[in-house]
Amino acid sequence: MLDVAVIGDLDLSQHGTNDHVENGDLITFGEAKHMSAFAELVASFLGVVHEMQPDRLRRRRFKTKSAQAKTPKPTHPSPFLFVSGFLFYTAQGLAETIVNRGFDVDVWSRTRQMTSAIAVASGSHEQMRDAVS
Repeated sequence: MLDVAVIGDLDLSQHGTNDHVENGDLITFGEAKHMSAFAELVASFLGVVHEMQPDRLRRRRFKTKSAQAKTPKPTHPSPFLFVSGFLFYTAQGLAETIVNRGFDVDVWSRTRQMTSAIAVASGSHEQMRDAVS
């Protein structure tokens, strides 16, 4: 079960509370925990990512400008884990490994705010639709 799920354009009128959508219809997702994070929590989230969207665990983020230029810009946020507390030392090490390996996954905490990564799109509805298409 996910805390936040963004799915493709589907007719959900026949879906009930206990129904699910296929993994292929999942665009991105997030988990939120009201606690400080330990390594096992971050590792467990990586397991969920591996189960739901395994391609996110391939190198998709690059540090050099030339490699970044060749990588398509994402249209949705990456899968994320947000903890309201701090990352304990071992969890911080796993979060740094995720960044160093270029995985398309984010780990946010009290000390690394999510709001710095989210920008409100500007422009007309048509411009935003064309940018996503």
